Amino acid sequence: MSADNRRTQARFACVECGFEENADLAGAINILRAGHARCACEVSDAEVSPAAGTHRSDSGAVKCLA
Repeated sequence: MSADNRRTQARFACVECGFEENADLAGAINILRAGHARCACEVSDAEVSPAAGTHRSDSGAVKCLA
C-alpha cells in the first residue's frame, strides 16, 4: 500500500484513481471480499490464496474498483 493513500489514520484516498473512503470501511470491504472468495473456492474445490478478492496490485497496494 502506498503511504500516500493514507495521509491520516482515518481516511483512505487513492492517489491513482481518486477513490476516497473511511479507512476502516475500506478495510472491512477488503476482508469481506476475501472471505467471499475463500468460501467460493471451498465450495468449488478451487485452489486460491486466502487473500483472493482483495484486489491487490503487484506492489501490494489496494486497487480501487472505481
